[in-house]
Amino acid sequence: FIAYFQTFTNTYGPVEHLRSLYDEALAQDDIVGLAVGTRPDCVPEEVLDLFEEYARSHHIWLEYGLQSIHDGTLKFINRGHDAETYYDAVLRTAGRNINICTHIIVGLPGETCTDIMKTAEQVASLPVNGIKIHLLLALRGTGLGDLYEAGKIRMMTKDEYVTTVCDILEILPPNMVI
Repeated sequence: FIAYFQTFTNTYGPVEHLRSLYDEALAQDDIVGLAVGTRPDCVPEEVLDLFEEYARSHHIWLEYGLQSIHDGTLKFINRGHDAETYYDAVLRTAGRNINICTHIIVGLPGETCTDIMKTAEQVASLPVNGIKIHLLLALRGTGLGDLYEAGKIRMMTKDEYVTTVCDILEILPPNMVI
């Protein structure tokens, strides 16, 4: 099994605290590695060094929540980082024997199909091993939920989502994990 630290930012904290969490997971007999979800603005060098150390003996994935390469979109959805921060995190992670996964969201407010494809093209051009393609979710009680309920944004239909994902898959390298 691979222990999955998914929800929230799992690289935010003192390295020794992170080490204790990851060591506890890796100490289990049936755990062969870690998959850790985080933000691209929360991977200082010492954290990447820790994952590189683990990667010498375990299967390691770092999952970066990019969502979009378009800074206007990132600002609108309050990501707290820009696309350059993502590029920097990927390039600093590459070459350390750490698998990199990128999360993107399709159907973000204001983005066209062309915008979505540009995000996919950028991810495809980088040393990224995997991608997760999410459909926008606007939860009640959030800013996006309020916009949706007010009719100011719309959600993609299932057919639009499937078509978009198929178009993205045609862009991605054949060895990329989906």
